[in-house]
Amino acid sequence: MWMLTLGGVFLAASQACVFCRLPSRHLSGRLAQLCSQMGAPWKDCKASWNFSAFALDEVSMNKVTEKTHRVLRVMEIKKSVSSLPSYWQWLQKIKLPEYTREALCAPTCRGSTILYNCSTCESFEVHCWPQKRCFPGPYSPPLPDLTQISELLGVPPNTTTPSVDRCRPEDLSLPPGFPAGSHDLREARILLLFVFGTVLLLGVLSLLVESHLLKSKNDL
Repeated sequence: MWMLTLGGVFLAASQACVFCRLPSRHLSGRLAQLCSQMGAPWKDCKASWNFSAFALDEVSMNKVTEKTHRVLRVMEIKKSVSSLPSYWQWLQKIKLPEYTREALCAPTCRGSTILYNCSTCESFEVHCWPQKRCFPGPYSPPLPDLTQISELLGVPPNTTTPSVDRCRPEDLSLPPGFPAGSHDLREARILLLFVFGTVLLLGVLSLLVESHLLKSKNDL
C-alpha cells in the first residue's frame, strides 16, 4: 500500500474500471467485439476505454462492472451498438465522478480509504476529502463540460500525472440551485435539537403530572 502519490504509472496501462473486477463477465472481449461493429460512426471506440483519471472503491468498482455487463448484454441481444457511445460518456461524465466523490467523502470515507486505480486496477490508500471539498456550498456551480476525463480531477492540460488529492471542489459539485450538503446538515441538526428538546419537555411535564396524581392519592 502507498499513500496517495500517483505518478506516471497512473496512465501506464490502457485498461478501464469495468475490466478490474468480475473476470467471469469477459467484458474486455465482448466490448472489443462490439467495437468492431461500430466502424466509422465511432472510430475511437477502443481508445475510450481508458478511465485512468478515476479511482473507485471496491463496492463502486463492482457496481460499474455489473452495470456494464448488463448494458452490453442488452446490446448483444438486440444486436445494436448505437447506444454504446452514450453509455461510455455517461460513465465518464456522471457515474465515475459520482462514485469517486462518494468514496472520498463522508459518511463512506472516514480518515482514509482504499481505492483502486481505474487504469492499473492496483489498490492504494488515500486520505478522505475534507467536508469543504465534498460540499463547497452554499450553492455549488454545475459540473463543467470537460473534454478529457483527467480534467475531472483538476489536472492541467498536457499533464500526465493526475492526482485524486488535487481534485478541485467545483469539479464534483452539486447542480446549480441546490443547497450544498453542509447547509442541509445544519438544518437537520437544528431540527434534531428541536425534536429532542420537545421530547425532553414532554417527559418532564409527564413526570410532574404523575407526581401530582400520586400525591393526591396519598392525601386521600
